[in-house]
Amino acid sequence: TPQREGEYNIAILIKSYRNGQYLGGVLQDIQIVIRNAQNTPPELQAPERLCIQAGDSVLFNVTAIDRDTPTQIVTLTATSGLFQLASSPATFASVTGNPAVSAFRWLSDCSHVQQLPYVVVFKARDTYFTNGGNTDASLATFKVVQIKVVAPPPKNLQASVSGGRVTLTWNAPYACA
Repeated sequence: TPQREGEYNIAILIKSYRNGQYLGGVLQDIQIVIRNAQNTPPELQAPERLCIQAGDSVLFNVTAIDRDTPTQIVTLTATSGLFQLASSPATFASVTGNPAVSAFRWLSDCSHVQQLPYVVVFKARDTYFTNGGNTDASLATFKVVQIKVVAPPPKNLQASVSGGRVTLTWNAPYACA
């Protein structure tokens, strides 16, 4: 960890192997700028995990607050594949303010059922400048929300036993055939 402000550069070599066989590598250079600034990142409030049935709607507010003085404007944005879905995409408007508040909305349907949860990444970035407004020292906070979509249960499920077999029947048509 740097003990003084300044610019630091590091390089990371990433090597890829499969079954002990070297496949290739990538060298990543990273520049880290350390400034002596009295700034704390914004606080971001959103749920962490949701589990819904296909056909349910999701609605929750995301709030970003920066408690530093003087007051800083916060920009609140979101990134997710849910915003590009062909069927019933989610919506979220990027906003600025302090607090910055915006609603995440999504009406799921049967085509959204999958084994893995959907991921939405929310970002809150403050506006902090040093050196008379010439140097950007803003900070950001990220929050990941996972949304799992499961199929609804069948209606009127019946089980009958015959000859060592169990036969299950339910009302047709099934909601998520």
